[in-house]
Amino acid sequence: MQLRIRYTTTTGDIVEVTTNPFSVMQWERKYNTKISRISEEGLGIEDLLFLGWEATKLDGAVPPFDIWAQTIADITTIGDDPHPSRPAPSAGS
Repeated sequence: MQLRIRYTTTTGDIVEVTTNPFSVMQWERKYNTKISRISEEGLGIEDLLFLGWEATKLDGAVPPFDIWAQTIADITTIGDDPHPSRPAPSAGS
């Protein structure tokens, strides 16, 4: 599975990264879940940050997750579903 992520750092840099199966596997291991849950629950901000961090690591060395996450001013996905971090409205909404 590939998920394209765009984030803006606190210094104003805009970065686009793409996950690969390894980065998704790392997320599944850390949070003890399956990527298929995205279609039902969406992604939380920590999920999106972790996937962005893992995808960034594919391009080279980065600081530990919590330190890296503090440098992110904004993060979103790009592509077919621009808002997988937003859960679908419930039937009663």
